[in-house]
Amino acid sequence: MAGSFSVSLPQVLQVGVGVGVCRYDLETSSGPYKLDLGNVLYAPLAFYDAPHQRHLVWGYLKELRTLPPPPSQCNKFVSSGCLSMPRALYLRAGKLHQVPIPELSLLRSGSAWRCPAGFSLSPEQPLAVPVGSEGGVDGQQLDVELVVRPPTSGSSSTRTVLLLDSWRPAGKGAAALVFDWATHRLSVVFDAHQHLEKWRDPTSELTAPKFAGLLGHAHHTLSGGVHTLNDEDGAEFNSYVDPEVPPVPDMNPAVPDWIRMRREEAGGVLDMQPGESLQLRLFIDASAVEIFTGTGQALCTRVYRGVANPNNASSDKLSLGTNLQLMAVGGACEVERFDVHKCNMAWLRGAKDAPLAPPINPEALAQWKAAGKASL
Repeated sequence: MAGSFSVSLPQVLQVGVGVGVCRYDLETSSGPYKLDLGNVLYAPLAFYDAPHQRHLVWGYLKELRTLPPPPSQCNKFVSSGCLSMPRALYLRAGKLHQVPIPELSLLRSGSAWRCPAGFSLSPEQPLAVPVGSEGGVDGQQLDVELVVRPPTSGSSSTRTVLLLDSWRPAGKGAAALVFDWATHRLSVVFDAHQHLEKWRDPTSELTAPKFAGLLGHAHHTLSGGVHTLNDEDGAEFNSYVDPEVPPVPDMNPAVPDWIRMRREEAGGVLDMQPGESLQLRLFIDASAVEIFTGTGQALCTRVYRGVANPNNASSDKLSLGTNLQLMAVGGACEVERFDVHKCNMAWLRGAKDAPLAPPINPEALAQWKAAGKASL
């Protein structure tokens, strides 16, 4: 691996040649190339799975929200820094090919919804995944398979959009996964309802502004102790900052601009051939979204859609279900497959052995209780 966000292809070539041949050939290598088209995959770790004769990669999924500096107790941000799904690496036609491991299909619960094959998707007829009570699926842990055939005409102005709609007020936090058939660019438009012009207009530019906010911890000036902060919806929450831990520095300014991950930009051009269908496999686990393409590329990001609340039904948004809608923009296309599976938890050791928060300093806990907080 060359850095946290990229891979030099010839290095993978050398590692996977055969038993006993594990060397880096930097003199003839090209790249580096981005390992992931998204904006949250960090510090990937690769290893060889000998029983299955495959190379696997895991990585951390960074937050796109502004978080208190570590080791602050982050309350609702307990999923910060969670691990990605394991992916297998292969070489196909001289290119790195990434696929989700087949074992992930074992997480499917048996509850699923499938779109009829050959469904004609038109701009006037978006396709929403029904809620469970209407023969669809409920849940925020999903495995989605999508295959869309290229449009027969008007491909210069046609887009296929999977809208990950939100349960939050005014649809805040929704995201549009947009595929442009003319450029073969797959992009994520964040806060989709607030930026309709970016994806509803088939001639609009999909890339984010050049100087969109960079990821990485900024310098903080918070003193040690309990602080009242605001989350992405403006609601207050309390956080503790350890006074003995220095501020976390910003990302190294020597890192080349092209390799930086940006809060408002995720996507890239897929290595598709003319006439090839769009093939996507999506894993959605609350805010974590991981996308694998039929071209062997991958995109990880975060989408903060909130939580479905059956007691908060309204006429303008779904209160249950998956809040997924498939749309066509600028022209019709045919859906070959659109399957949505509800997934079970991967943790199989029981609640008593579930992952816990890191140990809390006794003095920090005493200070928290003294401030009148019920719990961390």
